[in-house]
Amino acid sequence: MRWERSVAEKTSKCVVMFADISDSTRLYETHGDAVAKMAIDNCLLLLERITDEYKGSVIKTIGDEIMCTFPSVDYAFLASCSMHEIVATHPDLQKKAMTIQIGFHFGDVIEDNNDVFGDTVNVAARIASLANAGKILVTEVVVEQLSTKVKNQLRAHDEVSLKGKSLPVKTWEILWKQSDDLTLMVNKPQRVKSNAPVLVLDYDDNVYQLDTDNLPFVVGRSDQAVIWVNEKSISRTHFIIEYSRGHYTLTDKSTNGTYIQPTGSKALFLKNEQVLLLGQGQISPGEPFGSEHSKVIQYKYAFVTDQ
Repeated sequence: MRWERSVAEKTSKCVVMFADISDSTRLYETHGDAVAKMAIDNCLLLLERITDEYKGSVIKTIGDEIMCTFPSVDYAFLASCSMHEIVATHPDLQKKAMTIQIGFHFGDVIEDNNDVFGDTVNVAARIASLANAGKILVTEVVVEQLSTKVKNQLRAHDEVSLKGKSLPVKTWEILWKQSDDLTLMVNKPQRVKSNAPVLVLDYDDNVYQLDTDNLPFVVGRSDQAVIWVNEKSISRTHFIIEYSRGHYTLTDKSTNGTYIQPTGSKALFLKNEQVLLLGQGQISPGEPFGSEHSKVIQYKYAFVTDQ
């Protein structure tokens, strides 16, 4: 019998990167399933956004990690530094002491049905598994192709034996920060393209488009509330939405709490707590979803590309 190659397959060269949330088991044990899952989902959405900003493609999400590809090692370098930077400085993720570990490799891959296969993928996955929390490891093939101006942000790491490789593979660490106190590099990478984030709220047949010029956004029964909800369970300032470092946060300020349910996830109850708003979902201030007096606000995260 002669096997035919799938017509969808093609071979190309690219960077394959794995970015993994470190010690996710601790998050579930410390914060509970619902809170931990929402934090992990929000973190992965941030990593996916950065991948897109640096011309990368998210291939798949595997549990608490993403697998992505980039057309060049320089874009992968910039993306990996930005991923660590946003996790290290994001207030909600830092309250949970979240960190990530990243590894990537460059080489030939087989593309088939929006997925990639081959030795390059296997090497990248192994390199990522060797990285410690807060670190980025790459292979010597990556280092050889990096622009000269960023090579001073590398240091030799180790030689490792990989399954199927006759010789050890030399690895390097990308120094995305100067020291253990998370002081960022003076020449930190700039994003390739600028996107202005927009949060769209839909309530009672009215649509509200939030951007950095009309925040904080207040929901409640006070005169300052943009969305005014006249229910006894609603506080004067029930919750506020703010913007920081490229993302929106919802902070509950109420007596009865706020229910939030991202699409595809379980509902989460907030009481004087803050949560990251990404993707899309629904919010119910003061009442559980489905209750008689529940007032549901739909939200959707979007981008407006700068012209």
